[in-house]
Amino acid sequence: MMRVHEDQTVAAWRCRYKKATGLLKATIAVSRSWIHVLAPVTMKEVGTFYMAKKYLIVDDDDLSRDLLYTFFCDDADVLTAKNGREALALAKVHCFDIILTDYNMPVMNGIEFLERAGEINSDTYLRSILLTGSSDKEIKSFSERYGITLILKPFSIFQLEKTINTLLEGNTG
Repeated sequence: MMRVHEDQTVAAWRCRYKKATGLLKATIAVSRSWIHVLAPVTMKEVGTFYMAKKYLIVDDDDLSRDLLYTFFCDDADVLTAKNGREALALAKVHCFDIILTDYNMPVMNGIEFLERAGEINSDTYLRSILLTGSSDKEIKSFSERYGITLILKPFSIFQLEKTINTLLEGNTG
């Protein structure tokens, strides 16, 4: 099954499904947030297709942003932004399953970004991870108040992956 967000069209998912499966023709039906393949080309292809999760990575450090992108891009559709303002523009037109944001960034820091993104979609807080090298009380207080996961730098990429999987499991149940 493919999860469909409000901003995505059925035509785009038809194209994506065909590309992923090699089908030339398929009848697609939408029900709530799922797309079902009703008439695949062969009986062997009967079934449903589930799309990848969508992540947003926000970090002003090019190397950190690129490393996170490279690690997660095989398992998710990943968009990146170099500051909170760029990220906010993306949050206005996309629905993300996970948001990873650095705290200390120019233009708009991670807390400001998450506060403004939370005004657009209140579920943002439950799906967000704030990455920081600081143990500042304001950051801890903000993350506790809104239920945002806080991860201190330096961190293990595998621990981050485990944290993301825990958040995703909590959001699907």
